[in-house]
Amino acid sequence: MQDRDNVTFTVRGFWMKVDCGTRSALRNGVSVMGLSIAMVVGVPACAAGTPAKPAQQNVATPSDPQASSVPTQSQVQSGDATPGPTVAAAPIQAETKDSVAAPINAAGNGPDIVVTGTNLNSGFRAPTPVTVTTAEQLSQSSPNNLADGLIKLPVFGGSLSTSSPGSNATAGNVGQNLLNLRGLGTNRNLVLLDGRRIVANNTDFAIDVNTLPQNLVSRVDVVTGGASAAYGSDAVAGVINFVLDTKFEGVKGEIANGISTYGDLPSGKYSLAVGKSLFGGRLHLIASTEYYVRSGLGVYDQNDRKWYTDPAGLIPNTNGTMPSNVVVPSIRASNGTAGGLIYTGPAGLKGTQFLPGGTAAPFNYGTLSSAGFQNGGDGFVPNFGFTPDQRRSTSFFHAGLDVTPDITAYAEFGYAYSHTRFKNNAQPFTGAGFAFTIYNTNPYLPASVKAAMAAAGATSFRLGRYLADFPEFEIETNANVTREAVGLKGRDLFGRANLNWEASYSAGQTSQYLSENNIANLRNVYAAADAVVNPQTGQIVCRSQFYSGTTFLPGGTGRDPGCKPINLIGFNASNAALADTINGTSFKKLLIHQNVFAAKIAGDLGDRLQLGAGPISFATGFEYRKDSANQRADAVSGSPIDLTGVRGAPAALQGRVGGYRFFNPLPFSGSQTVKEGFLELGVPLLKDVSFARSLNLDGAVRYTDYSLAGGVTTWKGGVDYEPIEGIRLRGTVSRDVRAPNLLEIFNTALQNSQNVLYPSSTSGATTPSLTTTTGNPDLKPERALTQTYGVVLSPVQVPALHFSVDYYKIKLNGAIGALSAQNVVDFCAAGEQSYCSLVNFSNGVVNVNIKPLNLNVLQVEGLDFELSYRHNVFSNPLGLRLLVNRGLSNFSQAPNASPLVALDSAIAPKWKAQAQISYDVPGVSLFVNERFVSSVRMDPNKVEGVFTNDNSVPAIFYTDLTTTFKIHGLGGDHQLYLSIENLFNQDPPVDVIPPTSTSSPTNAAYDRIGRYFTAGFRFKF
Repeated sequence: MQDRDNVTFTVRGFWMKVDCGTRSALRNGVSVMGLSIAMVVGVPACAAGTPAKPAQQNVATPSDPQASSVPTQSQVQSGDATPGPTVAAAPIQAETKDSVAAPINAAGNGPDIVVTGTNLNSGFRAPTPVTVTTAEQLSQSSPNNLADGLIKLPVFGGSLSTSSPGSNATAGNVGQNLLNLRGLGTNRNLVLLDGRRIVANNTDFAIDVNTLPQNLVSRVDVVTGGASAAYGSDAVAGVINFVLDTKFEGVKGEIANGISTYGDLPSGKYSLAVGKSLFGGRLHLIASTEYYVRSGLGVYDQNDRKWYTDPAGLIPNTNGTMPSNVVVPSIRASNGTAGGLIYTGPAGLKGTQFLPGGTAAPFNYGTLSSAGFQNGGDGFVPNFGFTPDQRRSTSFFHAGLDVTPDITAYAEFGYAYSHTRFKNNAQPFTGAGFAFTIYNTNPYLPASVKAAMAAAGATSFRLGRYLADFPEFEIETNANVTREAVGLKGRDLFGRANLNWEASYSAGQTSQYLSENNIANLRNVYAAADAVVNPQTGQIVCRSQFYSGTTFLPGGTGRDPGCKPINLIGFNASNAALADTINGTSFKKLLIHQNVFAAKIAGDLGDRLQLGAGPISFATGFEYRKDSANQRADAVSGSPIDLTGVRGAPAALQGRVGGYRFFNPLPFSGSQTVKEGFLELGVPLLKDVSFARSLNLDGAVRYTDYSLAGGVTTWKGGVDYEPIEGIRLRGTVSRDVRAPNLLEIFNTALQNSQNVLYPSSTSGATTPSLTTTTGNPDLKPERALTQTYGVVLSPVQVPALHFSVDYYKIKLNGAIGALSAQNVVDFCAAGEQSYCSLVNFSNGVVNVNIKPLNLNVLQVEGLDFELSYRHNVFSNPLGLRLLVNRGLSNFSQAPNASPLVALDSAIAPKWKAQAQISYDVPGVSLFVNERFVSSVRMDPNKVEGVFTNDNSVPAIFYTDLTTTFKIHGLGGDHQLYLSIENLFNQDPPVDVIPPTSTSSPTNAAYDRIGRYFTAGFRFKF
């Protein structure tokens, strides 16, 4: 719904040219096409004496010859449908000379079209900014997935898309679409389905929107301001509400296939939806199903993207000059190869690598080398898998029954299945924390190396090795999500007009099995690496099977009965057959339950209780919710490593909890109940007086009682002021909260290994780190103060022009977050003694203890702009829209620490923009989507010339093009389309964040796929 002087109203392809005969009626909320328009539209007054047009009956629109009804939305009520910083509600479409006026139901008895943003009934315009985007717009931008189109909007930052390898694979989010509003985190925005909460899908307790029935989505409402008082916990950055077309009639579907310009990543999408009314329209049934599949790419698959196969990276500057680090092309590992590299040992052997067959040869350290990485040379490319294999399906069923003319009962069931497989790189056994120790008794050593060791009096050396001759490790997930909901909703409660109510119960369950396959069992691999010759039989055996200390036991030690010696001296294809003897599967089984009961009443207080500008609107309700989670894990992951009898294993691993090289999930369980009640009031103060065409106040308060985190009160106050026609001012201030999730509270001690970079290191070398992460039962809810202030201009002189700007500021106190090991080390090195207690050194390894904390402050601030214009060009409609976000501040600050700035990074650029152009000629539609991301810094907290030679990331433009051909003569509404995303095949820019070594963008700011073609056929009867 567009708030402008002359309005084209569009919902799912229905559109209406608003003339003088309907303008005044729209201000009061008339029914259009059997729908009560639940919003106030700023339209100009009619000229004196202009007659009103009579109501028309059932006139078919060009986009829907059958004139079927438009979907409704339960529970959530009209907010501000104006696209201020918001996206236009309707597809970009100009009025045409042959426009058909939409039918008007004078009785006004149709269901409400409601827009998220307030719980108040239709007719009251709330000041909260709301982005309303149709499914058609999203599918034009990203035909394979609506969410991929959604995260291209400038209000999102740092979202995780299906093309990302996974920002946190152990959380189970590989292949998921997780929305990140304002860049505040995927769990600080509330995702709703038809106004109801839905169950989380990973241990980040975020919602994978791939699990929603996308082929029934009619639009997506995004509240871009705090909304906890209206919707409850998690709505700190806002609310994203997926609105379904539960009144769909007929049959529709889609068949589409895609492929990249490199001939890889083929995809297929197939969907079908059916809707039918029975018993004179009292019973309405809809069912839908969708299936999507796309092949992924692992490290060893053919990949012609040079930025990926030959990546740039950040390495320490070992020349003894400033800066301390240098961005270089052709990054390679300097401490390991696929055949093994002697990186510490006797003189004359250090820098020796082993080629296939075990031949010893000098290692080329490239032009610049550090302890871990180098520029060019012979090293291994330390890359990650590119993108996962994906297969997912969704099914949905909804039934609505008009029990009486005023009461409707509904029931729905949803099911989603997904399978992803992410093929990663070879397992690294490098550095002080994991490198192998090879002894002179190893029978696989070439004679020349043994002789050199003997001459130097050395008995061993350290070998850096990537296990490239074993199967690469992979992350695999299987997830099942079910949702059920039943409810009653009605109007005119107790016989009182405009008193609406709803009561519902919903339940959801996520069952996820996540495994990391082909992961080395650390005892097994170190035992197999220490190969010796059995002096009795002459066979090569694992030393731990026959030696106790230096004593040979002919009958064996009884240890490691399944051990088979592996040859690490050179790349050996035969090693693959021994994979099962050293590798295992680290896995977890996660079960998340959610049960919600909610009830709400909304209406007005009547003409007696008002201030002269109209009745006071109110809404009040109650919600009870229970969330529970239970995670089980394999036995090895939860057991301490016992290296007794194994020679040469890194001493720091002894006793570490978690026996695998990676992952090592641990079991946890917990539950929390939530009880909350709310009240919202909308108070019209002035109407049609001098300098106040309208002035409305909106206020809400909610009290929430968490069984674990205690009670908290949230509130909102707002004003909507229209001084004269064409100018509108709005503003809100709110207190918003997010309660700690179950993992943050109940997580058991999880240990993992990584490298950290010491700022004080003269060489800039990374150091092995063992991090121990736990939950924190003492966490309290995050509390945010949110402010939004905006102006909307719709000039009467240029009725098709619309401009708006909104300022926002969200300041979050007690923000829950776990500092990274790097952050803890940096703060300690900066003299923050409270963090030094979390760091200790043992056997050359840095041990860092991490737990989630109520960090002091997290703040985002910025401006949202929108400019839109519609006009006929050569008698055909042309639509233009420009959306811009300007970041002003974005930082977090832990107690007793300096701020960590995120503004001007890839997650929070200073400027983001999206421009859309649509042009329709008879039978053909053209849609162009242009995105812009401004230049940023790799790390805004580092100084260029001191920390690195180049801290900049260049700006980038992306162009998407969709051409749609309408098919006539087959009956119904059918389309063929061709979409090209990233038309000019832009590579992602180099963006390296320390201590990451290679440039491999994982968030949706940059496209990793390259040019991608999708061709499809949509049909509708």
